[in-house]
Amino acid sequence: MKPRRNFDLTYKKMAVEMAKAKGSVSATARELDIDPQMLRRWRKQIGQINDRVANERYRLPSEKTAEQLEIQQLRKQLREAELERDGAAPRILKEAVSQRGPAFSPRKIPNVSADPQPKGAVWG
Repeated sequence: MKPRRNFDLTYKKMAVEMAKAKGSVSATARELDIDPQMLRRWRKQIGQINDRVANERYRLPSEKTAEQLEIQQLRKQLREAELERDGAAPRILKEAVSQRGPAFSPRKIPNVSADPQPKGAVWG
């Protein structure tokens, strides 16, 4: 009985490509000294690997994974929060200006001295 041989994925891919180029699985198997059924099994396995890679790469929008759906939902929530925040800022400024009067409008900045405590004032 022959000892069991282990082949890595690159060797299997090379053998499958060689069989595809020759057009004959049996002739390629004889040349590589392997069983033709083994080469057919490798061809099937490599085809499945390629299909999985292609499916992941070209997944239809309706076939999103759970992680992709969660990311999409979180991005939507972030956009809504940003819109709410950005929309609230001008509204808050307008309310502040209307309550304080024109002296506090964004165009007019009140004159403030660098000294935090006015002269003669007592902080208590």
